[in-house]
Amino acid sequence: MRKRFLKRATALAMATAMAAGSATTAFAGQWKQDATGYRWDENGSYPKNEWKWLDGNGDGISESYYFGADGYLLTNTTTPDGYTVNADGQWVENGVVKTQGAVKNSGNSGNSGTPAKSNAKQHSLVSYMRDVDKLENTTKVNPVGTGLVYPTQKVQAGDNLWWENTSGGSEYILYYYGPRGDYKSAGYTDKMYMNAQVYPTFDSWTTPAGVTIDYLGRVLDDNGKIKTATAEEIGATYAGGTVRDVTYDANYPLKRVVDLYALNIENLNADNWYTDEKSHHDLRGHNSFIVSPNNAYIISKLTGQTNTMHDDSWYSEEERKALNDVCEVLKNWLNSFDFEHATEPERLAKIQELLRGSQYDNEVKNNPSLHTYNAYHQVLLNKKGVCIDYANTGHLLATLLGLKCAIVGDTVHACWIVQVDGVPHMAENGGINLTDDWRETSKLGTRQSYNYNFGEYIHYE
Repeated sequence: MRKRFLKRATALAMATAMAAGSATTAFAGQWKQDATGYRWDENGSYPKNEWKWLDGNGDGISESYYFGADGYLLTNTTTPDGYTVNADGQWVENGVVKTQGAVKNSGNSGNSGTPAKSNAKQHSLVSYMRDVDKLENTTKVNPVGTGLVYPTQKVQAGDNLWWENTSGGSEYILYYYGPRGDYKSAGYTDKMYMNAQVYPTFDSWTTPAGVTIDYLGRVLDDNGKIKTATAEEIGATYAGGTVRDVTYDANYPLKRVVDLYALNIENLNADNWYTDEKSHHDLRGHNSFIVSPNNAYIISKLTGQTNTMHDDSWYSEEERKALNDVCEVLKNWLNSFDFEHATEPERLAKIQELLRGSQYDNEVKNNPSLHTYNAYHQVLLNKKGVCIDYANTGHLLATLLGLKCAIVGDTVHACWIVQVDGVPHMAENGGINLTDDWRETSKLGTRQSYNYNFGEYIHYE
């Protein structure tokens, strides 16, 4: 009871200070980083054993941070007075960052000056990472109407320097693959983060060759920004697929978009589907996905192509019946809207409509031995399934509509991520988040990932 009373009292004191705009809010100062962590520098003085409301990025909204006895920011832990702070050191309750203040008027937003809400998303980081991994620096925009693109993956830019495009679109990032030097002698280490990946702890480091890089080897310019260039600027091949000049056929609704949506299974066979020549667009795993037995069968029936991997006799009668049922559902769905001229958000919304009304199958969850069915048939016709069934079905639907998709998760739970106009959206079971940028909600694109099973990069298929 004493702990609960103290916690309530502290919360009341913090709330009172927030309402009164007391001295616990810091309006001047700057973050200082060294090999140990982060401190808040107020003209040479550093707060210790106390909370501070700080507006570290100048947006008019302050978050509350706790500094320990040594003056360093506490992160990913419980503070001495019983409160939770996230990977950025911000006070959170039920996963929501607590804030105070109002967004500053930037002169270009009709919403500026709106009071901050307690559930406002805070995706700025308390470090150099706030600048280097801003969403606008990592977005790979795939313009509406171009379908999937086929960029050259790598272009050499010099000794140990390569322009790379691993996410589609026309933007390339400059990477350095030479010796990094002895950064550990400077106090940095290699650390395993919550996403189970290991990175150096430095935010920026100058190599013996004089090239400044971040922890992933991305080259930084003099302002600490990741160096990027367009395909045109570096002379790389960049071409999107086009719609085939044939009459629309309701029996084969995807026939015209085979090239636009990268569904050309006739060009793939057992000897070439895995080669660089056929995989140069770097949709990692895309070819293996579309030539897998069930997917190749479905794509062949929806496009009129020959299934070069397996003829129909390869499938059992039961398998063919289940797949034909799925194809019938998909044909009716595709013929119900003009997907060829639909924007990417509109296509994703149609996927959500198709999955609407489906239920989670708790019986299969509680007895995995029952999971012996065709996942597509279970979700699209029986309107039920477990997480991996929805993830696989969502992956198929996104691929059929030319949307980049990836399945993320582990053996316990799986989600699927769909890229729409360069922005990833998370889908879980039959529900799709059509509004939020998944990089914000998951901290994807930063080492301080909240979700340990989500990797640093997402590679779409």
